Formats: sequence, structure tokens, C-alpha cells
Amino acid sequence: MAQAAVLGWDVWGVDPALANSTLREPSVSKHMVESMDQLSAGSFDAVLMINVLDQVEHPWQLLADASKRMSKGGTLIIRVPNARLHRIIHQVASKLPVRVRSHLDSMLITHDYGLEPFFLNRMLADAGLGDVKFHSSSLSKEGVYDTKERCRFCKYCVGVLVSMFSLVGVGHMVSPSLFVVARKS
Repeated sequence: MAQAAVLGWDVWGVDPALANSTLREPSVSKHMVESMDQLSAGSFDAVLMINVLDQVEHPWQLLADASKRMSKGGTLIIRVPNARLHRIIHQVASKLPVRVRSHLDSMLITHDYGLEPFFLNRMLADAGLGDVKFHSSSLSKEGVYDTKERCRFCKYCVGVLVSMFSLVGVGHMVSPSLFVVARKS
């Protein structure tokens, strides 16, 4: 949010736990609300949800609420873990020795549910969003992947695989995360 504000965007953020939030940056915090209901309908050109949609209890409702606040032709950008890839790695890891499996398990996203492209397409269409495009996204720049030497090597290997598969147009199938871009109809 701070980066977008510096670039001149009129930035608003939604934090359901705003009263307990540690976000106190003056350029941004004055534009924070606790609920999307506090935002005007049709007034946003872009909505960004980075690692949010897979964390909420009702993602379908969140997308409908976001779409309602977007202007016609507005852009929605979502980043979510690539559930397909994490599920495959988990299946493979379950067949490996415990020592290797525990290392792989520390890198996997293990939410109660994962949002795969087919399901995301349906959710976005139900929210009045179309022209959906999926893009591969690399591992996060910080976190568990950068704290262990072995994880840095795995991160490098995954990056090489994503690059190779992207050359033939299927990078989103092997990337650790997905960026999804959609437009309001």
C-alpha cells in the first residue's frame, strides 16, 4: 500500500482486525477501514489481494464484495498459493523418507483448502469478473525459503523449473504461487 501511495495512487486498505493492527504508517493508515461495507460501490479502479483469498472463510463473498466496489473495467489482481503444485508435492513427499518429507513439508502451503484455476474461474465469473489470466509467480522473497540453506537451493531449482516451463506456456502449472488478473465486466 505504501508503495502505491508513493506512486500517487489514492490507496485504501481493509483490515478486519484494524483495532489490533500494528500498521501505523501515516501515509496509509488514514485510509484504512475495518470492512468493505465502509467503501463506496463502484469507486475503485483496482483491487489487490495478495495472499488473502485463500485465508478467508468465505472467499466467494469477498470476491463479490470487491467486485461491487470496483468500477466497470476495473482490475482485480490476486496472488494465491498454487494449490495444484503444493498438492502434488505433498503426495510425492508422503512416499519419501521422513527426513526428506519433513523438509518438504516445511515448504508447503497447507491451508484447509486450495484455490485451483478451475475453481477461481468460477468464483470470478460469479462475481461479475472476466478476461481472467493466470500468471506464474515465484516463491516469496522472504520467509521460510530464505532462512535455511537447503531451502534456498530448492527455491533456485523451482525458479529454474518455472522459467523452463514458462517458455512453453505452462509455467503456471509448476509455479509455487499464481497471480490472477481479472476485469470487471
